[in-house]
Amino acid sequence: FSILRALNIFCEMVDPALISFMVKIKLLYVL
Repeated sequence: FSILRALNIFCEMVDPALISFMVKIKLLYVL
């Protein structure tokens, strides 16, 4: 159960980073 909880926290931490990373790439591509 603790492993699932750790995965949940890991996903919550990684998803915003991936989103911001993709947004930065899109902005660089547009500019």
